Amino acid sequence: MVNNFGLHTLDGEWHALLPRYVFVAQQLDGRRVLEIGCGRGVGTALLHQSGVTKLTAIDHRLDLVQDARTRFSGIGDVFESMELEALDFEQESFDVVVCLDGSFNAANDNFLLEVHRVLDADGLFVAALE
Repeated sequence: MVNNFGLHTLDGEWHALLPRYVFVAQQLDGRRVLEIGCGRGVGTALLHQSGVTKLTAIDHRLDLVQDARTRFSGIGDVFESMELEALDFEQESFDVVVCLDGSFNAANDNFLLEVHRVLDADGLFVAALE
């Protein structure tokens, strides 16, 4: 397994999110995971090392997704840009949806409906609210 997590520089406030990723990564072995709000992909690289079956990371900011693709090209084609209220996935595509950057609008009904739609019937939604 390629260890990409150590190849980044913790910039900005990202280091404050690290404990969230470490905690959640311990729960993902063998699961299909969607990360919402992946930013530059630093957390995605950690999630990738957790033994997930499938990992998709999305963000609505195309420039950050492009940066993530460049910085973490070794983990495969996992980064996509899309609006959070219109997820371009089939129903029940994921076992776990994680949104660990608390800056998203958790009160947005469309967002929550989309998360519910793409989650498996026994799926888990893990979000950090600030």
